[in-house]
Amino acid sequence: MLGIKIEYLGGYGAILRDLFQDIPWENYDWYSSSDEIIEGDKNLYLPSHLTSAHFSKLLGKDDYLVVFSKLEGMKKGAKYVDIKTYNQFLKSECEVIILITDSIDIDIYAKEEMLLKKFLDNARKIGDKVLPLTIESDIRTEMKAF
Repeated sequence: MLGIKIEYLGGYGAILRDLFQDIPWENYDWYSSSDEIIEGDKNLYLPSHLTSAHFSKLLGKDDYLVVFSKLEGMKKGAKYVDIKTYNQFLKSECEVIILITDSIDIDIYAKEEMLLKKFLDNARKIGDKVLPLTIESDIRTEMKAF
């Protein structure tokens, strides 16, 4: 299994907190690109490098809509590289990529099998449809959130 694909029809809520339930997110340096996250009537602009405090604050929010987002979890202290393909992901120090498109489609890639299993367990609690991403089923050619 390369990752998981989630169809999420929940709209506004705490999707990131729900996805990261019981996941040691603080073990990684998080980077964000191409994001549009709406809270109320304003866009939450994320910095490209999310500090632990900023990521914790984001996970603590209750009512927001993630329209587009690309979150990359790098090994602590690793040099950031914008991952563009799955092969580049495999060769990098990036451990997790989360791609959210149109606030409905969520793809999660993780190198560590136990981490992917935790994301899968969480996805089954919140997703309307959850499927494994395999070599045969993954049609993504680029790691983009749109």
